[in-house]
Amino acid sequence: MLGTGYPLVAAVLVAAVAWTVWLTRAVVRGGSADTGGAELPGVRPGEVEREQDVLTAYHYRTSSRFGEYVQLRVRAGMLEVSGRRLDPGTYTFFIGLQTLLMALVPVALLSAAVLGRWPLVLAAPVLLLAYAFASSAMAGGLWEGPGIAACQEPGTLPRIAVPLGAISDVRIGRGWARRRLGWVIWPFVRPIDALAEGHAVSFEGPDPVTGRRVVFALHFYTPAEADAFAGRLRAVDGA
Repeated sequence: MLGTGYPLVAAVLVAAVAWTVWLTRAVVRGGSADTGGAELPGVRPGEVEREQDVLTAYHYRTSSRFGEYVQLRVRAGMLEVSGRRLDPGTYTFFIGLQTLLMALVPVALLSAAVLGRWPLVLAAPVLLLAYAFASSAMAGGLWEGPGIAACQEPGTLPRIAVPLGAISDVRIGRGWARRRLGWVIWPFVRPIDALAEGHAVSFEGPDPVTGRRVVFALHFYTPAEADAFAGRLRAVDGA
């Protein structure tokens, strides 16, 4: 059994790595090519809030790579979004590590069964714990920590402008974990869905940095704010 087991385990391990690469790329890369939108000069935290017609929302960690609180303003046919944002490379690491840890769980279980080394079963819960820890630790380390540091430095919050006419697939509540993001963070999707009900507005639009269509997911303080914002986007989207 050992002689035939190792090649099988090796094949499954290669498949797990290939799955990790494919899924990470699919989540990070976003949708189709779209060169719309524009990068705007960075702003100090709180600077945009003092301007008129500005909304504040909490942004979920989707492929648009904004995280935590963002400021929104609609003017001249554009939706401006400013807030803490990860670069594509860091976001790739964020998604890739979670995907790899999850993909190694079936490899550990198969190894225990095929090779007859049952202590390897314990590797599965260890990997799941590592997945949960990495998800939480990276969320804090990659978003909250740098976000606090950004408050002490002028002009460090990125700001982009998305054409209203390029926004599509506007949803309220569930549906924010689209384009396979839900496959990566599936243990967290249902709890967040419960919070998102009536409050979260998600849609797709161009990212001027990567030139791809990405997902924006904004959690508003009240359902009334979410309805009003979604209604404004849907009026342009034609939904």
